Amino acid sequence: MFNFGASWEDEDDTKDFLAPRFAFNQHLGDNQVVRFIYSEAVRSPNSYEQHGQEEYILRNVTYTPAMAAIVQGMGAEDLYLQDTVVIPNLEPERTTLSHEKIKSHEISYFALLDDGHWQFDAKWFYDELTDLISEPLGDNQKALTNETALVLEGVETQIKWIPHSVDEFYLSYAYINPKDEKNSSEDSSSANKELRLMAQHSGSFTWLHQWSPRTTSAVSYFWVDQWNYTYSQGPYNFERIDVNASHQMSVTDEVDLRLSATLEYRVDDDPLLWPDNVYQDKEKVFVSAELKF
Repeated sequence: MFNFGASWEDEDDTKDFLAPRFAFNQHLGDNQVVRFIYSEAVRSPNSYEQHGQEEYILRNVTYTPAMAAIVQGMGAEDLYLQDTVVIPNLEPERTTLSHEKIKSHEISYFALLDDGHWQFDAKWFYDELTDLISEPLGDNQKALTNETALVLEGVETQIKWIPHSVDEFYLSYAYINPKDEKNSSEDSSSANKELRLMAQHSGSFTWLHQWSPRTTSAVSYFWVDQWNYTYSQGPYNFERIDVNASHQMSVTDEVDLRLSATLEYRVDDDPLLWPDNVYQDKEKVFVSAELKF
């Protein structure tokens, strides 16, 4: 089975772009399929990235030649003649930013086994990201550009097991191997900004149980390894156990009340992604009440 789709965009600030999507599904039987997928997509720069600028009002300032050179290098012209300094997001010679682009390749396998009691899903992907805008907004030291390119290659898997009607088990794992296409050095600052929220290894395990038609519970374990591994003080690990219980009761014939409570327990002692994100307590408790009518 073949599937094809496409979207077309035309904007004032950027060129028009056609994003195609192709998929070929090969059925190996009634409950197994292999999928081959290729797709393209873009992200358009937002208005602030494209036209934003920072403006500073100066009063009673005495400039030295060194100060003038620094601010003029940020894009402020004729510094000595201005009471207001304007620093644009873009370099003076650049009029607009272009689209951020992605080309995605995927091969996946899906199967339902043992009359649907087992579900297996595995995917290999190879994504090419080009013309990325990696400079942070509000950083006056560097103008925005489309200079970063990355390749993300990895695998994702998920196994679901339903031993009987009241229990479900989920096991997942993901691995990502990123590559900086324009700089072979691991110290590439622009690529590192894109990779700082990425983890090379991650996984989870979840058990769902239905105690009654109106009462359910869930226990989950989340694991992330080598999180923010491009950061000088990283990488960090992340392990957490979540326990959730929920009960639904009837208030009237047309109104139901759902009560839920969740306990989150942080297993490891690492900061949360950044060294300053350190919580004193390992436990967090959330409660909620929801009306359905």
